[in-house]
Amino acid sequence: MKPLSKYSAVILTLVMCIFFMGSTTFASSPVIAKVDSFKGKAVIMSEAKIIPITQVGQVLKHGDRIQTENGTVKILFDDGAIVKVNAFTSTMIQEQDETIGFAFWKKKRSVRRVTCFIGKLWFKSGMSKRKNFLQTPTAVCGVRGSDGDLGFDGIQTYLNMYHGETDNIGNVLIGFFENPGQHVAEGSDVYKSLQEASEKYNEALGSGDPNDMKEALSMALEAAIEAGEALAENPDDDIAEFGEQMQEEAQELIDQMGPIEGDDDDGDDDDGDDDDDGEGDDDDDGDDDNNDDIFDPCDGAHPCDGDCDGFLSPEELSLCDFNPCDFNGSGEIDTGEEEECMAATNNN
Repeated sequence: MKPLSKYSAVILTLVMCIFFMGSTTFASSPVIAKVDSFKGKAVIMSEAKIIPITQVGQVLKHGDRIQTENGTVKILFDDGAIVKVNAFTSTMIQEQDETIGFAFWKKKRSVRRVTCFIGKLWFKSGMSKRKNFLQTPTAVCGVRGSDGDLGFDGIQTYLNMYHGETDNIGNVLIGFFENPGQHVAEGSDVYKSLQEASEKYNEALGSGDPNDMKEALSMALEAAIEAGEALAENPDDDIAEFGEQMQEEAQELIDQMGPIEGDDDDGDDDDGDDDDDGEGDDDDDGDDDNNDDIFDPCDGAHPCDGDCDGFLSPEELSLCDFNPCDFNGSGEIDTGEEEECMAATNNN
């Protein structure tokens, strides 16, 4: 597998930063929790960036989605609240100040929302006075207690409180329930869209192809649209409005990106060589241009790429003192490699 192209990482970062300007749903968000433990396969979708969970302590931001396959994730919030995400579950976490009341009686309150799009999770409240809501596409439960299970199978919302009570809006089935499981998750458009976007994102990291990266970003935004469509069906008007906003902003970003290069049905070989083998090796040296050697992700990484993932997140870029194409940090674009980066950026 090829290491991620420096040019591709810059292009994708700039595309994201340009498109996300003015977006409230996809703007950079504060850190609200961290991964406390995990096992098996799981990913985080954060601001359209899809990150595999690989270590304890990975940060989670307001609006992040966490999705598991054959694994579990324990999330720890800053006030001690806990969410345990079961296998084949897709969830989203939010913390924000919300306005309640009307006219002269309006006031703000600190709110935490944990959404289960499909699957099952366990929640335990923390030490803060933050109001907690457990929600699904069809219901919202205001928690007045300490812990319980929340689940959704694509039709029915399930709730099993161990301690405390809830104020519910929507149809909620109370009592013990099993995790809906893999078959139900794979039938969920919300779950499938994020799973497919994650697979495409991994493919883009392997190929280093800017066009693959653009397609991965588009698929991540499509996953956001699916989540927004699900929330738009919620009986709570504020949640439904947020879902509609998610859809509108994600679609607007997709429209601004334009068509993906080479996404046609003419059957042409778009890899730039003169043969029909679909490969990009058009030289005569007999070498295979694909590099399957193991590589160090931090080898040659951009100076501002703190996590060495080959990608400059909007947050990393905002804190970066370097030109995105100035890989050696000299302050000048003084090499052919960096000039090529600028050319590639301008063309994308």
